[in-house]
Amino acid sequence: MLAQDAQSSPEEGNMVAEATQQAFGKQQALAQHAQGSQTKQERFACIMQRILITTDLQNIKMKTMKIDSIHTPHLQNGEHFTFMSEVQHSISANDPAGIDIAEAFTSFQTALAGEDLSFKKVQKSDITKDLVDADRQRDAVVAGFKSQVGSLQKHFDNSISSAAYRIQLLLDTYGNLSTQSYDNETANLKNLMQELYGKYAADVATLGLGGWVSQMETLNNNFDSLMKERYAQSSDKSTVNSLRSARIDTDKAYGSMRDRLNAAIVFNGEAKYAKAATELNAIIKRYNDILTQRKGRSGSTDKNAPTPN
Repeated sequence: MLAQDAQSSPEEGNMVAEATQQAFGKQQALAQHAQGSQTKQERFACIMQRILITTDLQNIKMKTMKIDSIHTPHLQNGEHFTFMSEVQHSISANDPAGIDIAEAFTSFQTALAGEDLSFKKVQKSDITKDLVDADRQRDAVVAGFKSQVGSLQKHFDNSISSAAYRIQLLLDTYGNLSTQSYDNETANLKNLMQELYGKYAADVATLGLGGWVSQMETLNNNFDSLMKERYAQSSDKSTVNSLRSARIDTDKAYGSMRDRLNAAIVFNGEAKYAKAATELNAIIKRYNDILTQRKGRSGSTDKNAPTPN
């Protein structure tokens, strides 16, 4: 779906681009002026004007056509590769150079080729569904634990909200575990468990989340045992992790290409990008619908782990 932009005309798109360029020009001029200002009042006035211009830029972006978002990690392996392949075909048909993303598109193609190779290896390997299910189970509990911690930060009792805040800071240091390689996620969860049972044990008790911590540990150990049992051969483990890494690389390349296209639309107007953006958003909508339907059936968010199809 296109933001209000779907109805905008080429003239409106050009006006948006011109307004954006003018706003950035004003910001740069004010920044230079602020550096030369002698009084606090002058500097404060410059800062306030820059804030107003930033707000204008945000309003401009809201009125501009853009590529919709999709959480690609939640796509299963086959879905992910097919989605990215459709994006590749669509961009190629719309002349990457003509829509100012030739370099980004080349990087995207390279990453997708790597995913294609890894995906084919996985299809031929002896990867079992129970390993994927075990990974999804532990990720679901980790997500639930994070959700509990996030909610408890809003608790009216200061001792509880403070404990939740400290654990949130700890979780932040580990990043998004579900997007890490299997081995890295397993190791990081073990380290997290050590800290939750050790330094942060009092906070866990205050929040009443001991059961969540115990379940995370149990499921992580189960996955680790299953991984060692089924994939003792290094070649098999490498196959599993290589696909996950390849997907991450493709996601990054896709994100860079999408951001480059969105920026071009803002700066240059919508006219020459409208067809490409409309086609991409149609593809994105179809796959977002798949994710929505799956979430509705399961009652919970699917994991973004590579899944054999």
